[in-house]
Amino acid sequence: MTAASLAAYAEGQERLSRAVLGACAPGETLSAKVDAALTAAFSLLASDPVLAFLLTDLPERGDPALLRLRSDWRSRYGELLRDAALRDGAEAPRFVLEPTLIAGVAFSVARLVREGEAGSLVDRLLPAARWYLLSYYLPPEQVTQLGAAAFPAPSIRPRPLPETSSP
Repeated sequence: MTAASLAAYAEGQERLSRAVLGACAPGETLSAKVDAALTAAFSLLASDPVLAFLLTDLPERGDPALLRLRSDWRSRYGELLRDAALRDGAEAPRFVLEPTLIAGVAFSVARLVREGEAGSLVDRLLPAARWYLLSYYLPPEQVTQLGAAAFPAPSIRPRPLPETSSP
C-alpha cells in the first residue's frame, strides 16, 4: 500500500469522524446520539461511493498497514460509543466490546458497497444498526421496541385451503 493510499484512508476517516461528531448534539440521549451518528455516517457514505469503498472494502484487501489504521479508527469510534453510553447513565459491559460492535456495522456497510448498493445505506441499515449498537446498553423493554422497529414481523396471510369436492 502506498503512503498516498494510507493518507487518503486517514483523510477519509477524518471526514467521516467530523460528520459523526457534528451530528451528535451535547446533552442528547444515547439513542438520539446513535441515531444521529449512524444517519450522518450512512448518509455521507451513501453520497460518496468512492469514500465508502475506501473506508470499508479497501482495508479487506489485507494490507497490514491499512489494517492497523482501520483497527485504530474502529477503537476511536468504539470509545465514542462507550463514552456516550456512560454519559447517558448506561451500564457499560464488563469488557471492551465497542470496537467489535463498530466492526459489525462496518462489515454490513462493506457488504452493501461491494454489491453496488452504497446509495441505500440509510434505508437498508439504519434500523438494524441502531438496534445492534443500542442493545448492549438499553433496558430490555427498550431493546424489544427497537427490535420491533428494526425487524418488523412479516405479514403472514394464510393461504386459502384448496377446494375439495364433496362425495
